[in-house]
Amino acid sequence: MGLTMTVDSLAGNVHDLAGVLAAVREMTGLKPFLQFELGLEHGVVPVAQMMCGDVSLEFLEHTRGRRPSGASHIARVVLEVPGRGPAERELEPGLWLAVRPGPKTRVVEVELRSIAVAEDLKALRACGGTVVEAGVLALGEVRLRFLPAPGADAAPDLEQCLPGWHRIGLAHPRLEEAVAALVQAGGQVEVAPYQVLPGLREAMLRLPSGLVVQPVEQKLWMMLPVVGLRSLAARLTGQPLRFKTREG
Repeated sequence: MGLTMTVDSLAGNVHDLAGVLAAVREMTGLKPFLQFELGLEHGVVPVAQMMCGDVSLEFLEHTRGRRPSGASHIARVVLEVPGRGPAERELEPGLWLAVRPGPKTRVVEVELRSIAVAEDLKALRACGGTVVEAGVLALGEVRLRFLPAPGADAAPDLEQCLPGWHRIGLAHPRLEEAVAALVQAGGQVEVAPYQVLPGLREAMLRLPSGLVVQPVEQKLWMMLPVVGLRSLAARLTGQPLRFKTREG
């Protein structure tokens, strides 16, 4: 029996974090449940996370330069929110958010631009995805719609210290098993498994087009108490909430 992964998060490097959060809140009513700083080797990155049903929308204020036209990326995210929409807005150049009314709050579809549509679809089928129509693959309740990107070669992430312009998080209870399946299907490890905090481990791999996927292993019973304690300490001391990654 093959692996089954579900879309856990959609992450994007943005120029104007405050502007993006304000636009998302105006369109959907969603606001961050967690804001923190991510301590990396090259410096500190502000991060905000908001929940849209079972999927976390994550924005990191860490974009350098402009994305080349041929770079594979998330182009459009479609949400359903009760009593909201229809509406559509460009959050940042080339990244659109569409909102439509629905019975519950959820991510419906993610539109991706890829220079290797067939190869990306093959890799994600190894994650338990099902092709439901030409160029469209379903992972759980979320559909990933692949459209061709201009250009024939993967455009580099110029000066991007966090790999990729956007990342798709894929939840699986055993991180190494998920990484091995993606590698066997054509993915390449960009960042080996690392720990964000106790109970939360991730890795980053590139699909054949250069798109970045982020397998995630979560143990909420370990993770939530740590987040709660650190959040309380940050409020009491007046210091920003900060996490640092480490290998393992």
